[in-house]
Amino acid sequence: MSDANDGEAQPKEPEVEEYSKKKIIIYYSLTVGIVILVVVVALILAIKFDDPMPEGLLLKYVADEDDAKVTLFSSSLKDSISSLTIDDTKLTEITNEYTFKKGEHSVQVEFSKDLETMKELFAKCTNLVEVDFSQINTAKVTSMEGLFKGCSKLESVTLEDTSSVESMKDMFDSCSSLKGLNLGYFQTSKVTDMSNMFSGTALTSLVLSSFDTSNVKDMSSMFYDMKDITSLDLKNFDTSKVTNMEKTFAKCPKLKTLDISKFSSASLVSSKNMFDGVAQNGTVTYNPELFKDDNFADSDVEFWEKKTVATK
Repeated sequence: MSDANDGEAQPKEPEVEEYSKKKIIIYYSLTVGIVILVVVVALILAIKFDDPMPEGLLLKYVADEDDAKVTLFSSSLKDSISSLTIDDTKLTEITNEYTFKKGEHSVQVEFSKDLETMKELFAKCTNLVEVDFSQINTAKVTSMEGLFKGCSKLESVTLEDTSSVESMKDMFDSCSSLKGLNLGYFQTSKVTDMSNMFSGTALTSLVLSSFDTSNVKDMSSMFYDMKDITSLDLKNFDTSKVTNMEKTFAKCPKLKTLDISKFSSASLVSSKNMFDGVAQNGTVTYNPELFKDDNFADSDVEFWEKKTVATK
């Protein structure tokens, strides 16, 4: 008796295995091909669209009208510049003045050598809005006197290495739009002059805990005319070498909390009008020996609550 299925063709086992192997090979080949294609496309896109970190000094200016003639920086800087790019267009000639259309404009400056002074570098550059020094070496700079003096539209500054700076006089003087400032990276151990450093700014707060003032001799008008500042914590300030504190806190009508507990009058010559024009009711934390000194006789804090700290 014959089997009913004897007439049907039965696949041979080796053929089935060979067929399965081909399917697996095709599947993995397609998968690998797709992966390679995705990686290649991603690399092409990265190369094409990746925006590398710009080099040099990065600046932003704003023009209030068309055909506005804008001062970019001090003319004394021109000899140190190797490249000047404005709105992605590299200029063939270095200039410190440029005519802008109305709106914001970016400027990139590359230098032929490290700067050793920034004195009045952007003084009275009234169209300057933002400055970023993070891509240039400022380690050799000894003077930042008047660096941004009169930059009435300045809103943002990125500056990290100030390790060699000896003068910060007038550095932010009259920067009336400056409302925020990160000073955490400032190194001030060599600074001798901080007079008028923040005078006339719109800053509402200042964190100066990192400041080393052990070599400062002049703090006159340092915080003068800061109309919006409400408190200052200066308990880390070493004023043992300071000779001039005239008008240090004068014309700060909202200043109501002040900690000067480490202030010393050891070298002080004058503190005339030191607190003239501060808020009528405030609190000052100080060393009780400080106001016994004749140099503080004209300091107007008679309406303030005085909190003393023990003399070390």
